Amino acid sequence: MRFLVSAESVDYGGPVSPKDAAAFFENLVIPSFQMLEKWEKEGKITGGGFAGQRAGCFIMEAASTEELSRTLGTLPLWAVTKWDIRAMVSFSSVLSIAREQANGLKAMAAHMP
Repeated sequence: MRFLVSAESVDYGGPVSPKDAAAFFENLVIPSFQMLEKWEKEGKITGGGFAGQRAGCFIMEAASTEELSRTLGTLPLWAVTKWDIRAMVSFSSVLSIAREQANGLKAMAAHMP
């Protein structure tokens, strides 16, 4: 299955000291992006960050929603990120469904006065 995964940093409000910000980057941000880079090189995902924002998206292949959830849960940033996940359908499947719908509509129209 293919999923569109969008991620956005969660704001906690209030000031953060440079020391705390550096620790956040070293312990969560950098390791998470290292993992994403690795998954991209392995062909598991394709995507990237949005220019000038603390957000991004990628397309990920996973056998199930459970596998997707388990995989995302391994990211150090997982708990401090807002995730939006959408299952995707291939264009060939969309085309097949559209043809079925068109045929159903034609059949309905044939029985109408």
